[in-house]
Amino acid sequence: MERLPEMLGIKAGIAARYAAVLAAIGWDYIPAPAGTVSNLWLNAVRLASPAEREAFLRLTNAQGLMTRPIWRLMSGLPM
Repeated sequence: MERLPEMLGIKAGIAARYAAVLAAIGWDYIPAPAGTVSNLWLNAVRLASPAEREAFLRLTNAQGLMTRPIWRLMSGLPM
């Protein structure tokens, strides 16, 4: 557990790089809500249309970055 803060710092740096790259191409990276601390395991990108989503999925998966669309948010699933 002593490496946890170090690992979260590394993941935070990676998340910041994703956010910067996506902002540069006009895509909206969704950060953790204000007042929370994320483990940065799951990240989300909001795209403007289904066509843009498909282009993003093709591009990222072709580069070896495994991505998938959100099918149903966990908050919308039955208990």
